[in-house]
Amino acid sequence: MFPLHYRRLPLSATLISSILCIPNTHVYQLLFHTKLKHDTYCRAHTSLPNFLQKFLDKKIRFHCFQPIFTSNPPWIAIKPSINLQLTELSKKSTSPITYRDRFQSLTINYPNSNICYTDGSKTNNRTGLTYSINDNLTSS
Repeated sequence: MFPLHYRRLPLSATLISSILCIPNTHVYQLLFHTKLKHDTYCRAHTSLPNFLQKFLDKKIRFHCFQPIFTSNPPWIAIKPSINLQLTELSKKSTSPITYRDRFQSLTINYPNSNICYTDGSKTNNRTGLTYSINDNLTSS
């Protein structure tokens, strides 16, 4: 692990980004709002953006990314049931008709399921992917 003086900037940026995503907290108010009472915050005349602007001599703009975490912690989420039976068939020796028939029987056995398709390809210097979840297609 690198010494703290090398990790300080990325750790600080991560912390500030996390705080920016939750504006209704006291920490957010302390760091990003200038209209705080002096007894609440010893440097009530400034805020983190103002301090950075003065210290770095540059205009600082903060843009909040959407949080990449759910409101519920992942350890209480229900593990989804994933059926990968079609992957057990050999692609070389299984006909498309067999795949289709097996797939249709699976969709009958799981009537309320989320249907997901994925595909990817690679050439010498390019890659591409696409996926579909419940008929919503995304590709790049």
